[in-house]
Amino acid sequence: MQLFDLIPVYTKKPSFWFFLILFFVGIQVYDDYGLGWDDEWSRVDTGLNNFNYVFHGDKTLLSNNEKYHGPLVEMLLVTVEKLIKFKDISEVYLMRHAVLFLIFFIS
Repeated sequence: MQLFDLIPVYTKKPSFWFFLILFFVGIQVYDDYGLGWDDEWSRVDTGLNNFNYVFHGDKTLLSNNEKYHGPLVEMLLVTVEKLIKFKDISEVYLMRHAVLFLIFFIS
């Protein structure tokens, strides 16, 4: 048996190294993304309004156009935000960027 035979076969593929590097780069730079023009809009109008409609019966959602947009990811992000109870809005957006990167990477 040679030393090269002890290395798992998946580590011999370039795609393994590409995705490993992508993951580590993404984890290192998620806090450098900045704030998008629609981040607050997505968080409040889609995420919080859908969350409040589903869990608190708040009818604010029914009076805006965001009722037509898919709320699943935004509600996930708002749920994480509510569970962690951030003190600063910048922490909220850093968490959102990290979770969105992880969703992108896994998909």
